[in-house]
Amino acid sequence: MTKFLIVDDHAVVRRGVNQILAESFPEAQFGEAGSGAEALDLAARHRWDIALLDLNLRDCDGLSLLEQMRRAHPALPRWC
Repeated sequence: MTKFLIVDDHAVVRRGVNQILAESFPEAQFGEAGSGAEALDLAARHRWDIALLDLNLRDCDGLSLLEQMRRAHPALPRWC
């Protein structure tokens, strides 16, 4: 089962992405974070297969968040 973490500071965007993905991946699990800090907390508590990150979060940018997540959890899957 694939686990998606959706990170965006707009709740309506998170819900929309969740609904679109749920249609294509009905067996998947989804987590949502509204900030970089919340995403780091969820990454520490759960294992995610895919993280979809907003590049312009209120508390950080998505690329910096990705770098922090990779440093804190080097075993996370890596795709380009």
